[in-house]
Amino acid sequence: MSPSLMTRDGKVELVIGTPGGSRIFTSIFQVMNNLYDYGMPLDKAVAAQRVHHQLLPKDTIYFDSYAPLTGDVADDLKKMGYVLEDQGWEMGDIQAIRVDGAKLETATDPRGRGVGMIVK
Repeated sequence: MSPSLMTRDGKVELVIGTPGGSRIFTSIFQVMNNLYDYGMPLDKAVAAQRVHHQLLPKDTIYFDSYAPLTGDVADDLKKMGYVLEDQGWEMGDIQAIRVDGAKLETATDPRGRGVGMIVK
């Protein structure tokens, strides 16, 4: 799952990856969801709040300290019986490169320690 290449019309559009074991899939999916469904800029999509459900325990949803799960959404989840648990800083360390024709854009996760740069 990591690193992953997304293509469109046979051309690479996005390169994305993260460490994180079982959280790799949910981290990558949520960033892609932010990019393609919500139209967020790459840096904002990578920095946005993430949640993770591990299946076991079945009623626990994990979030990270960088962007805590609070407010109405948290209250609604608790009313449905979910336990919300802060996992500290363990919600991935996404590194991404978006390719738009000849233009390259990088984003590095503020949760981690990577650096994105374009070297010419």
